Amino acid sequence: MSRLAAFVIPAVLAGCGGGSDRSGVDPPPPPGFGSDTGCLGDDCGDSRYFDVASIYIRGQFGYDATSRRTVTVDVAGLYTVPPAYEIYLALDGWSRDVSDTDSYCYIHLPFDAAGSSPSLSTRLYARVEYDSVAQPPVTNCNTEGYELDPQIWGTDVIDLFVTTNPGAYFMAPGDPIDQIERDVIPLLPEELQPLAIGGTMGVPSFMGTEVDVIYGFAWRLDDIMRAELDDTGYLQGVNAQEVALPDNMVTAWYNLVALLYWPVQ
Repeated sequence: MSRLAAFVIPAVLAGCGGGSDRSGVDPPPPPGFGSDTGCLGDDCGDSRYFDVASIYIRGQFGYDATSRRTVTVDVAGLYTVPPAYEIYLALDGWSRDVSDTDSYCYIHLPFDAAGSSPSLSTRLYARVEYDSVAQPPVTNCNTEGYELDPQIWGTDVIDLFVTTNPGAYFMAPGDPIDQIERDVIPLLPEELQPLAIGGTMGVPSFMGTEVDVIYGFAWRLDDIMRAELDDTGYLQGVNAQEVALPDNMVTAWYNLVALLYWPVQ
C-alpha cells in the first residue's frame, strides 16, 4: 500500500462538542465480535468486499506506576478492560461509535504487561511499546462479512499492518499540543477540561510515523487497579496537572483518541 495522507477529524465529530458524557473514551471492543455484512446477492461484483473508506486509531491501558507496566482495569467490579491499541478499518460515514460493529473491522493489538520507558520528549510522560511476538495481534478483518479487497490490502492484513512494521506501535500520554489546547479542549464539557491530556501514538510507515493530534484522559485507579465510579456513576479523573511524575506517570487508566483519520483512496 502506498503512503496514506492523514486528515484531522472535526472536533464536533470526534465527540468533543456538548453533551454531559464524562465516561471518557469507550472501552475498545473485545476480540471476537462481528456480524454479517457485505454482499448478500448473487450478482455483487466487487461489492463482495468490505469497502473500507478510512482508518482510525485509539488506545487505552491501565498503568501501575510502581511496576511501570500496563495492567488490566477492573471497572467498578462491573467488567474488565485489558490494555490495547485498536485500529479500525471503517466504512464511509462511520460515526466512530464502536457499538456499530457492522461499519468497521478491527485489528486489536494487546498491550498486556507492556513495560514503560521514559520518553525522550519533554512533552510526553512515558511510553509503552507493543511487542507483537509476546502479544500477537487479533483481527476480524477478512472474516465473513469483512472480506477485504486483496488488491488493496494484500492477502494478510496483519502482515501489512504489523509484521512488516515491527516496533511501529506505542502509546505515550503527555501534554496536549497547541492544536488540541486551542481547538478541542474548550469544546469539552466544562468539568472535563481540567482533566484533558494529550499524547502521541505510533503508526505504521504507510500512515506516517507518529500521531500527536490526540486528546484523552487519565482515570483514577485504586491499589487493586480498579476504576471506581463517583456518586453520579461517572469515572473519576486525574487532574492533568497531576499526571506527570519524574521520568514516569501516575497510576491511572489512560485513554487516548487520535483526531486524525486516513482516507483510503
